[in-house]
Amino acid sequence: LGSILGAIIGVLILRELGLIFGSSEMPIRTHAETLVHSTMILLGFVFAGIGSAAWFNLRGYTAEYRKKIDDLLEINRIKNDLLSAASHEIRSPLTLMGWSIKRMLESKSSDKPFTRWYILEQLYDVVFRLRSTANDFLNMASLENNTLEIALAPISLADVARDISELVEESKIRASPLGVEIESDIVLPPEQAINADLRRLHEVISNLLENAINYSGDGGHVLVHATVDRRNMMISIRDYGIGIPREDQAKIFSKLFRAINARRAQSTGTGLGLYLSKKFVEAHNGSLVFDSEEGKGTVFVCTIPLRHDTSVEEFFRRI
Repeated sequence: LGSILGAIIGVLILRELGLIFGSSEMPIRTHAETLVHSTMILLGFVFAGIGSAAWFNLRGYTAEYRKKIDDLLEINRIKNDLLSAASHEIRSPLTLMGWSIKRMLESKSSDKPFTRWYILEQLYDVVFRLRSTANDFLNMASLENNTLEIALAPISLADVARDISELVEESKIRASPLGVEIESDIVLPPEQAINADLRRLHEVISNLLENAINYSGDGGHVLVHATVDRRNMMISIRDYGIGIPREDQAKIFSKLFRAINARRAQSTGTGLGLYLSKKFVEAHNGSLVFDSEEGKGTVFVCTIPLRHDTSVEEFFRRI
């Protein structure tokens, strides 16, 4: 209102003086009239300038407040998505767990070992999913609050190879009921090392393996490969499942994002696994990239720099 009033006053003064919307003929004035005339011109321009400045400031404040409102709406949307995902992720496994326990109780008096083994496999899968969901939410909360701990330390590639092998064996338990076969090819020289938090690296590989199993489909095949070059350790996890649509690939590492075909194929999922995995790998000064084609499968490659000083020490030790 102030900006509009200032501009109007300035324009009226200038109009009254004939500087705008007026005649081009200049009247003859006394010295006093000239002084008053000049003062009024100055006041006109001052009021017009104040009005214009206030108007532009008002526009700036409006844009700033609009951005803040948009940010708050986006935060509210993320919160709602998070609550929805958390509720679904917790409710579904608990429902399956209740059904499995009921089936086991019903078959207690009968000799049905196959049924019992099947139910135990289902219960193991439920426990795994609940633990994975809890870890994802706890890690995200720590990441958002800047309290996530990643303790980098020299880790032998022999320890990394052992951890990957154990993860592959654990994942086979989950993959078996789905008809998914997992094959591993781990070629990591034990004398080399990386700077890593093995617990976080374990979570990354676990997340990638879980996705590969979930989206391979019945009778699918997953290949885990680990090797080194002169500078890096590379771990790749390949599946031949549903792949990632081209239009979703740019957003695949976004928080709470799940591709359209992934939601169709697997109703559960927080959309946090890849987001957290990329953050963990980047904290190791590494990279997490992928290549995918819808309907043909996906390969994720995790790259972590080697500790070259250990190789030099090993070389001189051997000499």
